[in-house]
Amino acid sequence: MNAWNATKNANAPVVSQVVRSCTLELSLDYCSRLTTHVTNAYLDEMANETEFPSMAEIELLLQTRIATQEPYCGTFDECLQQDFVPEKCRPSTCPFQQVACRYVNACLDTSIQREYAIALELVTESQEYPPRPPPESATTTNDKKKGSWGF
Repeated sequence: MNAWNATKNANAPVVSQVVRSCTLELSLDYCSRLTTHVTNAYLDEMANETEFPSMAEIELLLQTRIATQEPYCGTFDECLQQDFVPEKCRPSTCPFQQVACRYVNACLDTSIQREYAIALELVTESQEYPPRPPPESATTTNDKKKGSWGF
């Protein structure tokens, strides 16, 4: 399964669409939380200062701190804007450090996937998830290849 190429259309396998959506959302959530934490820590440092750096300097400093703590969060926004087309955006293994990988790995849990599939209206609550795969003869070679992050 190459979940990076999945979009909400009838041609992409449901599981690929679900895994991609979940992975993107949890990655965005994790990086947003990290950004908030780093920004709040910086603001606490600056609480007693009377002179402040320019906004450009603050942005660069925060980006550097975020990338130091979680390197993939340093490139996530750029990857999101480019729809994860560049290879650096689609590494073969989880690009996050251990804690974030465990968090995003929840997307591989079938019960989480099912909830995403229902929320994305790819299946109804009464439908089986994961959907049964098509007969072997209908599966193409590309469907058998694994995509990035092992999806």
